Amino acid sequence: KDGVHWSAPELVKSTNDSDLDNNSGIVSQAIVNNSGTWSYFDIAFSTTAHPYTADNAQTGKFTFRTTGNSYKNFDLRDSNHIVRFDSRPWGASYEPWHIDVKKYGNLYFMLICAGSNGVSHGDALYLAYSGDGWNWTCLPDVLFTNNTYRSSIVLKDFNGDVLTFWIYRGRKDNGKIELHE
Repeated sequence: KDGVHWSAPELVKSTNDSDLDNNSGIVSQAIVNNSGTWSYFDIAFSTTAHPYTADNAQTGKFTFRTTGNSYKNFDLRDSNHIVRFDSRPWGASYEPWHIDVKKYGNLYFMLICAGSNGVSHGDALYLAYSGDGWNWTCLPDVLFTNNTYRSSIVLKDFNGDVLTFWIYRGRKDNGKIELHE
């Protein structure tokens, strides 16, 4: 409630929900409130029970966005809830694994930790932005090339057309969290 004292945990999403199964996974959730409309972003696997068709930017794992009127009441996902990336700068052998999504002003920002296909962790870190939260432009340059795990992005300063971010980078090789600007 104040960044130190927290409310009791509440269930937001479960693999018991009808749009998921035990093989779907629920990876790296991010929740964004935009003027009373809540968006729930996460990554899930395509499964036999819940298959999704690969495209040029997403293959076995898919990044979803569902919306709702509260932080614990979101639409059930289907293929219409898969966000669209304009490119795949992490290459064919990597997939998004962990994400963090924030909205500042009129833009959404997604920090994408991508890792080797079939491996349950990330490695390289990328940044994407979107005006609507559905269609994402991926910046081509990697922020970090290896040993990156779940990370977070925070707006430090906005000065005209220049945004300055802090990136809290989780490292998988030593477990430390590093601050980068």
